[in-house]
This record gives sequence, C-alpha cells and structure tokens, in this order.
Amino acid sequence: MNLNVRFGLIFWAVQCAWILGEYALGWHTTDVDVTRGAQGFFFFPAAAVMAWGLIAHKRQNAALTYLNALKMGAVVGLVVGLLSVPFHWAYTTFLNPDYAANMNESMVATNTATLEEATQQFAMPGYAFGLLIFPIVAGIMTNAILGLFMKTSWR
Repeated sequence: MNLNVRFGLIFWAVQCAWILGEYALGWHTTDVDVTRGAQGFFFFPAAAVMAWGLIAHKRQNAALTYLNALKMGAVVGLVVGLLSVPFHWAYTTFLNPDYAANMNESMVATNTATLEEATQQFAMPGYAFGLLIFPIVAGIMTNAILGLFMKTSWR
C-alpha cells in the first residue's frame, strides 16, 4: 500500500478515535461548550501523525524533499477528507443525531453565531464540503511547516 495512503488511513483512525472520545466524554451531548474549546488540541496528535509519516517517508526513501512533504500532506488530507464525509454522516445519523442541534444551541448561547449562521454551518451539504476540503488544506499547511525542518532537499 502507498505510504501516503497508509498514513491517511492512520490519520483518519486517530481522528475517528478523537471524535468518539469526545462523544464518550459527553462533549457532543451534555458539555458541548467543552468540545468547541478542546477541538484545537487535536492539532497535537494530528501533527504527530504527520511527522511520523514524514519520518517513515524519509526512512523508506533515504531522503525527503520539500515537494514530497507537501505531496504527502495533500494525499493524506485527501484520504482523510474522503473518509470523513461518510464517517460524519454515520456519526450524525446513527450515533449522535442531535449533534448539529447541540452545536447550534451552544453557538447561539455563547453568542458565537446567530441561529441562522449556526444552522448554515452544520447543514450537511456545506458541512460535508468542509469535511472534504479542510483536511487537504490542513495537511498541506502542516507538512509545509514540518517539511521545513525535516527535508533533505527542496526538490
């Protein structure tokens, strides 16, 4: 299996475990305000998986170019995005059907957004598009930074 795809699957599994952990802690049901603040902490396991992938690439190929780091970020992000859409659909349909309503309530209660803005943010077509695009952009940006420190050459 392609190394980039393999790390996309690993990243997706870590992301799913994180989301299910938040759910198990009640952060998607009873303590919704906590999840909105704690989601930023996912950066640490995400960056660790991406760094692990770059180290594996470097070991496998005896080198890591900056362009390969960016490519890996894009491919990992694409895999994660493609798998995140059906996962979130299943999560919000079967496991936690009140997820969007709970997040909307929390955003309105904390004056983060109006009801219309919050509802639009969690509407499934737009939400699914964000689930697909954000990981690609985040993967490229994360590896753009990590690649600066881990590269052996630029091209």
